[in-house]
Amino acid sequence: MNVVLQCRNIYKSYGKNVILNNFNYEFENTGLYVLYGESGSGKTTLLNIITGNTDYIGQISMYDKTFKNSVSTNDTKKYIAYITQNNYFVNYLTIYENLELCLYDKSDKNKIDECLEFFNLLSKKESFPDELSGGEQERISIIRALLQKKKILILDEPTSSLDKDNRKVIINILRRLKKDILIICATHDLGLLEIADKKIDFTNLMIDYKLHSNKYAPVCSYKTEDKKDSLFPYMLKKFIYKKREKKSTIFLTIIFIITILVINMCFDYETKVEDSLLNIHKINFVNYYCYSNDDYCESIIKKFNGVYNLYLYSQNVPDDIYIDINENYNTLGFNLTAKTLPYDSDLFPNNESYLEYGSYYEDTNDIIIGYDLAIKLSEKKNIPIKQLIDQEYEIIMPDKKEKFNIKGILKKMDNNDMYFSSLVGNEVNDLEFLNDKYLEKYKFDGIPGTFQNTMGKVAMRAYFDNIKDLKKFYNKYKEYQIGNEIEVDNFVYNFIEFKWFMKAMQYYLYPIIIVSFIISIMFYFETENIKNKYCKHILAIYNYYGYSWSNIIINNIFVSIIYVTCVYLISFILSLFLSPFLNWILVLLKVTNFTLFLPDYKTSLLLLILLIFLSILFSTINSLLLVKRGTLESIKEGDDFL
Repeated sequence: MNVVLQCRNIYKSYGKNVILNNFNYEFENTGLYVLYGESGSGKTTLLNIITGNTDYIGQISMYDKTFKNSVSTNDTKKYIAYITQNNYFVNYLTIYENLELCLYDKSDKNKIDECLEFFNLLSKKESFPDELSGGEQERISIIRALLQKKKILILDEPTSSLDKDNRKVIINILRRLKKDILIICATHDLGLLEIADKKIDFTNLMIDYKLHSNKYAPVCSYKTEDKKDSLFPYMLKKFIYKKREKKSTIFLTIIFIITILVINMCFDYETKVEDSLLNIHKINFVNYYCYSNDDYCESIIKKFNGVYNLYLYSQNVPDDIYIDINENYNTLGFNLTAKTLPYDSDLFPNNESYLEYGSYYEDTNDIIIGYDLAIKLSEKKNIPIKQLIDQEYEIIMPDKKEKFNIKGILKKMDNNDMYFSSLVGNEVNDLEFLNDKYLEKYKFDGIPGTFQNTMGKVAMRAYFDNIKDLKKFYNKYKEYQIGNEIEVDNFVYNFIEFKWFMKAMQYYLYPIIIVSFIISIMFYFETENIKNKYCKHILAIYNYYGYSWSNIIINNIFVSIIYVTCVYLISFILSLFLSPFLNWILVLLKVTNFTLFLPDYKTSLLLLILLIFLSILFSTINSLLLVKRGTLESIKEGDDFL
């Protein structure tokens, strides 16, 4: 006789209700032991005591382990397969994958098909657990125990919810298995009583079953080791399970998107100005200062695939004229403020849309004038504004008095047009606009005394066909360094009022960012909390399948990191698509002329790192609490939650 399980002086009560009183019994290594009796007589209580789900007074010995007052589930799960009325599986894995996890040796995979065929379930191997009937789930649970090489099979009412045919199948299976393993079964089924090797009547159970030995030690020993192979591929499958819970993930994605968009609103204003001018307002030029000769600067522009170099007249007025402007302006008498426009109309796209009357340049001596100046001239000449077109207009230039032909009159301009403001600046309605082909003669030494800025630098404008080439040139020279022959005029200097607007907006939005961070973290915490209530059920099943808690915890941490990273990256990618759309809407509605949403990669990365840290923290804490609670108890709680 080989005794593998021994109960000695087991006492259990709930309040004043005594369920077991001085219960003693020995179970051998094979055979079917049937516990029968009225409901509430203690059958299920004894099963829960043996499996470690209920404490007691007394002693239980199982193989080479002895337990007093409480059985360790971490030990018993190595020996016992406990099949309750609620069968438990990893629901996002197929039947085959669930059984595959139970194998100690993955080279024995052919045994899965053999068992499934033996139990007439081979056609169900690719089904999910919830697609099986109760009887089929019961059979799969038994197969699982066999593949795990469990030597004790404990069943609680295995046939209570089955139809007649499935009941017969289970009875026949147990009849075959009892020759090889120990089966302890609580039931009311007379069919199971008929095939039982030993029967324990729990009706008015107040007697002592005599022990075969006075020594408190089973004679058999049996050990199993935790599985070492990784759970990672199996855990990842929950993300593709068609019946997985999706609402929390969707809400979390939305929260992340909103947070990222708020972060993007507080990004560096200088980069936003640059992005706005280049990508929204399609600026195709950049102003710069040349400290060398004309040929050298021309060669640098060509190196960056620039298509044209233009001399800026009013920006090259010598500094000493401005110093004594009140005294010398009338003395000198020549025009200092004329703006430069390109003679080539291709360099000024949609130029006709800026004209109220007339057309663009056709000759070097053509001139375009601002709307306010045109009104003054029309009043002076006492003619309608429109009739100023092709009228003669005289300007005193630095070298001579020049006669021009009024070719066009601009519309009343405001600062909302970023392209035109970048081209000629603000407050231009009473100015003259000369073309560069005429003004080119003033470049460098065209005028006695050198008509250029102090220190010999000349203000120029470079045009590009390709925004990428423009950006390369701009980024190369926008931060002036000693020794450079070129200094690019920073776009932002021309929009100083936008700088203060953005800085003020940042002060208001930074608190919103902090609030958004907090909301995101709180919502993520709540999502993790809900997920872990479900997840603990699955993790406990993995432990029941024979995997160590350390293996489960490590893989669960990695899966949690992947989950939060994927959700966050999806949110970030969606925000990348949303940002230009929102910018376009805001510009279209004239809420702003500038880009407000631009990716802030550093802050977004910081949030992701924070979420990953919290993911590791949450997963570790919840896993450790799960270990403390115990495998079968966690499975039971998971069943109740589900």
